[in-house]
Amino acid sequence: MSDQPSTSDLFSLFGDFTEEGANAAKAAAERNPNGVNWGKVLPGSNLLRILPPKPGRENPLASRYVHYLKGGERVKQVPCLQAHKGVPCPLCEDAARLDGSDDPVQKEEGKEMRVQSSHLVAAIDMNAPIDLENPSASVKVYELRRGVVQDIAKIRLNVRSGGNYAHPFEGFPIEIIKEGTGMQTRYSAMPCVAQKGPIHTDEGVMRAILTSYPDVFTLHKMPTMDEVLATRQEWQDELAAKAVVSRGGRSAQALAASMSARR
Repeated sequence: MSDQPSTSDLFSLFGDFTEEGANAAKAAAERNPNGVNWGKVLPGSNLLRILPPKPGRENPLASRYVHYLKGGERVKQVPCLQAHKGVPCPLCEDAARLDGSDDPVQKEEGKEMRVQSSHLVAAIDMNAPIDLENPSASVKVYELRRGVVQDIAKIRLNVRSGGNYAHPFEGFPIEIIKEGTGMQTRYSAMPCVAQKGPIHTDEGVMRAILTSYPDVFTLHKMPTMDEVLATRQEWQDELAAKAVVSRGGRSAQALAASMSARR
């Protein structure tokens, strides 16, 4: 007997999983629930065409100040209450306690917990072809670090090195180079003025991009004090549960315990 059912009407009871459907599922998985398509600066060379400010804005980059909580199930990014709201931040206090420790491992952990600036920008990865059927899908939001922002600010202010890179018709890509790992990660940015010109030569593609790219200034979600404390507790619980050996032979569980003891 054949393993294949002979009753043809069984095939009417299910649909066909097409390549188009697989691609749609992949795109949905890469998208944030709020509809934002996030990109990532990868090791090596990244060629980004940064999009201009939305109408009413003067800067394509939205700055934020965050604490990175590492070592748990995933890196948690928590906006700094002191930097954004001017109120005492428990994560700033944790970082200061660890940084002031005589234990070199705790001191290193304290440095990693210090508030850091990051900057959100809408951009197109020019190393990949623009999706002509759905151009807005090629737009992603990238997080740029301070060194990159300092470099591209110099490019914008110096006409000889390029000028307004974000202009959709007269701008040009920025090459961002990422080197190293961890605390030794370094970034640099250079103008690619040889590719100066419109983002795309097709007016319909340009219109689709310019009418749909996100306003990065609306992506900042400031937590309450209770939410910050809950995230910190969740992170410490993850460290304690993992109990894996980290730098210097210190376990994640011991780090969590030391922080709890210091509060």
